[in-house]
Amino acid sequence: MNWKYDYYKLMITRLFKGRFLNRGDYNTMVAESTSCKNTLLNKLDYILANVAFGVQPGDYFIYELYKYRNPFYRNHNVNRTRLIFMRSRLNDQTSTDFLTSKPDFYNAYNEYLGRKWCCVDDVSEEEFIKRLSSANGHVFVKPIGGYGGEGARKVSADENELRKLYRELSDSEDKYLVEEYYEQKGFFHDVNPSSLNTIRMITLKCDDKIELVYAFLRVGMADSIVDNLHSGGLSYVIDIKNGEILKGVNYRTNEVEIHPSTNTKVTGHIIPNWESVVDFTVKLHKMAPEGAHMIGWDICVSDDEIIVIEGNASPAFLRDVRFSDNTWKKLGKAMSAI
Repeated sequence: MNWKYDYYKLMITRLFKGRFLNRGDYNTMVAESTSCKNTLLNKLDYILANVAFGVQPGDYFIYELYKYRNPFYRNHNVNRTRLIFMRSRLNDQTSTDFLTSKPDFYNAYNEYLGRKWCCVDDVSEEEFIKRLSSANGHVFVKPIGGYGGEGARKVSADENELRKLYRELSDSEDKYLVEEYYEQKGFFHDVNPSSLNTIRMITLKCDDKIELVYAFLRVGMADSIVDNLHSGGLSYVIDIKNGEILKGVNYRTNEVEIHPSTNTKVTGHIIPNWESVVDFTVKLHKMAPEGAHMIGWDICVSDDEIIVIEGNASPAFLRDVRFSDNTWKKLGKAMSAI
């Protein structure tokens, strides 16, 4: 399939529709940024990057394009426009539906979840209490259609609280999944104890070979129960060759070495048993539907235990560790092979 033709057609269409003029988010981000100056040069440069490569405001800050104006570097980045384009190319609708549906995913990967769970609509109140009242102090509530940690909350696993929770969720028009709150241990817990901090592992299937192509650590901030970048968290790029955690980023600042909430030095930490984490992730991908070629796995490492939190059909990327990595080229090769 000639994906390049469709891609360049998309880019030309964006240009004529004037989509590069959506500068509102850029103005908001640059006003909050401690790294990017609000200069005319940067504003014009952002528009140029948007026109030429589809760079969105978040991409401009995460990839530090205000510092790196090299067009070859910019062409390596998997920005938001490219991600939206390629997700339907690399994952068919069946696999996307599977990864999006938390109940389907949890049923298929139940052995690797490391925690109890249930969908409120599928069990009686007594079964709900029986299954979760012995949970580890708390349960975690997730909207089944939620994204980016939106609507998630942590609730006491006390029987009375669980009964109240069950009745509340049963009366809601939305559907919810409730799971045992997993108590993470070790370094990744200590970085920010209020959240479950996960490693986003992105695997790619190309010519029947599955390999890890990208990874980054996601860490919440003080008092947050989620680790998502969109919810104010930090993301630290990981060198997939050896499991070394590099400098962290968010939409306001870059090159974060020490977590600001706990003063824990994150940059430079080598993830123990990195090869086992990679093997675990590849094993998960082998169990996925045939049409799933790119999956972002949220992996929790807790001392010597490794569990999966969820899978994503449209995982975001950060900057490449090395210029030679060229993640966009790897994804293009996979799109050409399908």
